[in-house]
Amino acid sequence: MPLRNLLIIALTIAISLVCYRTASKNRYANLFAEAMDVVDAKALQEVPREQLFDAAMDGMFLKLDKHSRYISGDMFRDFDETISQQFGGMGIYVDRHEQENTLLILAAVPNTPASEAGLKSGDRIVEIDGVSTNDLSREDGVELMRGEVGVSAKLRIDREGEFFTVDVSRRIIGVESVVGDYRNPDGSWIFQLESNPRIGYLRLRQFGERTSVEVASALEEIEGKVDSVVIDLRHNSGGLLTSAISICDMFLGPGCEIVSTQGRDRVRQSEHSSTEQQLLNENIPVVVLINRYSASASEIVAGCLQDHNRATLIGEQSWGKGTVQNIIPVRPNVSVMKLTTASYWRPSGKPIDRNYGDSKKNGVWGVRPDKAFLVSMGENDVLRNLQKRNLRRIETLIPPEQKENLMPLLLERPLVVVEPRDDPHSDEPLTPVENVEEDSSSLLEWRDKVLDRAIDFLEPVANRIAA
Repeated sequence: MPLRNLLIIALTIAISLVCYRTASKNRYANLFAEAMDVVDAKALQEVPREQLFDAAMDGMFLKLDKHSRYISGDMFRDFDETISQQFGGMGIYVDRHEQENTLLILAAVPNTPASEAGLKSGDRIVEIDGVSTNDLSREDGVELMRGEVGVSAKLRIDREGEFFTVDVSRRIIGVESVVGDYRNPDGSWIFQLESNPRIGYLRLRQFGERTSVEVASALEEIEGKVDSVVIDLRHNSGGLLTSAISICDMFLGPGCEIVSTQGRDRVRQSEHSSTEQQLLNENIPVVVLINRYSASASEIVAGCLQDHNRATLIGEQSWGKGTVQNIIPVRPNVSVMKLTTASYWRPSGKPIDRNYGDSKKNGVWGVRPDKAFLVSMGENDVLRNLQKRNLRRIETLIPPEQKENLMPLLLERPLVVVEPRDDPHSDEPLTPVENVEEDSSSLLEWRDKVLDRAIDFLEPVANRIAA
């Protein structure tokens, strides 16, 4: 047979195989489209096609792991705001005053629409755009005050019996992901312990788009002022891998492995190593605080610094969430797929995920402090820590003359803040705030024994360095 004919036959076979594989893939897509057409045309209850599509996507992800999901609607908005660290709002902390049956402003964040409109701690919000706040839940009140950037909300205010109305124009409110121990009078954070100014303190609440920039800024601010640094990752359920890698880079010299990822069948996908971005002198001791709700990106940072002997871990075993979720847009600015595509592995070669192999069986997962630095914690202690740190975020924003009235309210219940909420549908470890045994001790009297252990460890270390 002529060579030309052989080439034609080979080319035809190749094209046929490609067409067959494409047709095989498209067959299910066509079946899905046909099923949607039938439901749309004949179902007794008419449902918009957009909702049918969302429901079908939700169903498909039920067959995958619990961290993969289709995100749309309000869940997409919350997810986008958490990652981008910003939302459309006013910049106020509010709580519900049950006795007065109204919403109470705890504090207006400096340089936000709320503070610029003259709103103050202790103001009562009587109405929001004509809607009475009587019997309005805190969550519903927060929802009414959030909204489209540039659009004003009309608030009816009661200030010690004097009523007035103020228009507050919503704008982008940045959500701080890195906080210090206490604030300056202007509301900015001081990244040193108030009780031990020579110890730096950075609490990372999440790993968002701007977290690494915030950490870098805080480290530069305390440079030369501290002998050691505490990185508090308790209750931090993770976020962006890129943010975690950048932060590890600030504590390590070049060429240190930070984290690697493995895909299906343990095929190595990527390896991330430190560059030349180190910001903190290697002679400055670092302590990382973790607890049972430190997860994902938190575990990458803690595990990396532990494996390279760059930090001492204090607290309790972390959550154990070591899988990689890629964010894949479906409908721009409307919905995304969060799809598990790989697993995280520490520089030591240990897996992080609690569901890997025999991890659950043998109880070894995530990141664990050395025995000498394990601190036993009850659920009340874990919750108290979160409440205490939330309290620190707001108490220094309250004028002295209002503290006597507002502090008892703050101590009664967890705070509600006008910023992105914890996603109730999230697969990440969220801090439980219900069904916790009552603790009669005052929150003001509660001692943070994990932080105390860190201080006890760092003080003599810092003294030796100084000597």
